[in-house]
Amino acid sequence: VPSNYQTIGGLKVSPTLVKLVEETVVPGTGFSSAYFFSCLETLTNELRPEVDACLKHRDDLQAKIDGFYEKCRAEGTDPMSTATRPMCRSFLKEIGYLEEDKGPVSISTQNVDDEIGNIP
Repeated sequence: VPSNYQTIGGLKVSPTLVKLVEETVVPGTGFSSAYFFSCLETLTNELRPEVDACLKHRDDLQAKIDGFYEKCRAEGTDPMSTATRPMCRSFLKEIGYLEEDKGPVSISTQNVDDEIGNIP
């Protein structure tokens, strides 16, 4: 954490973010910057275990992928060649990096502000 970051509750916050929140985000909302950062701290604490688990999963996948490519190179196979793409694709599916296409997806939104929902 850079030395110029401010400690606000349990957070280390960039002075740029503090300024943005104090001068742009909270004015006119009825909320203080202290309340904003308190809510942000609560949110980050609540989400931290899930984020940490996702980062660990990403690191595990990356280690498997790195190992796969190292093994290919050690065996004299070029993992970037067109001929090895099916093997690479199969491996990525095997470790859960790729999933089968499950067909078309439909999404919808609700309660979208006009300045976002009505962009031409």
